[in-house]
Amino acid sequence: MIRTDIFQSLATNTAPFRIAVGTLNDRKSKCSATLGITYPHQWSADGATEMVISLEHHPSPRDIFETVTHELCHYEIGTREKHGKVFKRLAIAVGLEGKMTHTHAGDMLLEQLEKVVIRLGKYPGAPLVDPKGAIIPRDKDGKIIQPSHPKQTTRMIKIECGCGNIARQSRKANAEFGLICGGCANPMVPGV
Repeated sequence: MIRTDIFQSLATNTAPFRIAVGTLNDRKSKCSATLGITYPHQWSADGATEMVISLEHHPSPRDIFETVTHELCHYEIGTREKHGKVFKRLAIAVGLEGKMTHTHAGDMLLEQLEKVVIRLGKYPGAPLVDPKGAIIPRDKDGKIIQPSHPKQTTRMIKIECGCGNIARQSRKANAEFGLICGGCANPMVPGV
């Protein structure tokens, strides 16, 4: 529907493709802001181009369709083209704006996407929740607010020897066993 409505005569690729919505990233990953990814048809067992849209970063169907539009540009020109001149020409032609690695829909494309949303009806998905059942918090742009965990301070203490050798050991192990220097065989003591 998006492909025929928005790409119209620009849709020339006839190879099969599939779109899936799921999770793309480990929260610790450098790519945690990835909204979608298109895998080339050579990577699929049946030769279809595979697109995966990140559920974490899309609070509404319209947001998902913005990313689908971006990924369809990759599909149309081939995944080897990345975000270069050919990609940019097509992305702008269909109404995407901004930096080509992180596009957003322009006003005219937003209008078209809203019509698609209305025509398709309620999106069959729900916001992700954390394991305790709380909805994952998002900022005003719909991006996930990463939880801030207090920095864990080290539980190991610094142990020193008069010869200059330094080691770390848990406080409990040091109290029970101590530590003998591997360089001079003298007992090591907690440093300051």
